[in-house]
Amino acid sequence: MAGLQQFQGVLGIGVLLGLAYLLSNQRNRIRWSLVVWGMTLQFLFALLILRTPVGQPVFSWLNNGVSALIGYTNDGTTFVFKPLNPAFETTWQVVDSSAPPASDVSPTDSDDTAGQSETSEAGPVPSGTRLHLQSRDTPRVAPPLMNIAFWVLPTVIFFSALLSVLYHLGVMQLVVKGIAWVMVRTMGTSGAETLCVAANIFVGQTEAPLMVRPFLDRMTRSELLTVMVGGFATVAGGVLALYVSFLQTNLPDIAGHL
Repeated sequence: MAGLQQFQGVLGIGVLLGLAYLLSNQRNRIRWSLVVWGMTLQFLFALLILRTPVGQPVFSWLNNGVSALIGYTNDGTTFVFKPLNPAFETTWQVVDSSAPPASDVSPTDSDDTAGQSETSEAGPVPSGTRLHLQSRDTPRVAPPLMNIAFWVLPTVIFFSALLSVLYHLGVMQLVVKGIAWVMVRTMGTSGAETLCVAANIFVGQTEAPLMVRPFLDRMTRSELLTVMVGGFATVAGGVLALYVSFLQTNLPDIAGHL
């Protein structure tokens, strides 16, 4: 089964490259050496991160860092919104990573749930937990819209604000320029499109092109397409945090993968 899944990934890469070739209006100008070199770099980077003793600690460090930030978000959300929900209290539930997702019932009433439930006043929300807005009077969890309003959206807002502060301090500019410098040296791409693609790692496809706004009107069609593809192929930092908060219960190291 594992071999079949790997074959599906290889087949998907081939299909995407084939579609890009068929939809190109200047096939004779395609730089196949750049395509092959880009795929090779991705493969080597994956080996470095997943299969070497040097890359695995970095992988774990990134995963733990994002998980810790989400934990701070949960603590802040509890502090801000708890007075607005007198009928509900925030509970956390320690969950085994191998256990299936909990059903829409109270975590304290579930017999087969791996872990325990405590109120958020007991201390910081530990990592690897599932958060609930639990009714004080009846054994039910808050409606989905309430959970979205009080847990999902604050995560997006927090990460977006954090990235904005880092941009204001000039930290993210250094990181983005460093990544772009490496990409220019290894891929041979132009500086403007590379800077935009590197920025897409941290911000959305709307904000990233603003970093190269003076160059947009002079970009070639190929460079503009690269900017667009980079935007569609990545997610902003706030959305990444949202995915991590959704999937962390069943995939504890999902932050490192993303």
